[in-house]
Amino acid sequence: SSFLHTRRIFMRLTDQYEVAVLFGACFLVNYVTADAKTNWAEGYIMVTFYLIIVHTFSFSCSTILMTVS
Repeated sequence: SSFLHTRRIFMRLTDQYEVAVLFGACFLVNYVTADAKTNWAEGYIMVTFYLIIVHTFSFSCSTILMTVS
């Protein structure tokens, strides 16, 4: 749709870490919800994984912003 209006191709720039995190999060959610029941340990694993993602992205984004400016 945007190509029709602007005649430019939309390109999404991602690094390998972002792609790995996306696949890891999809795999984790699929694993946890496969039996349609979750317990506190699976919830704890998901929350921990998401906190690790937030923590590492906060460092990688600040590094990217420092190199750009």
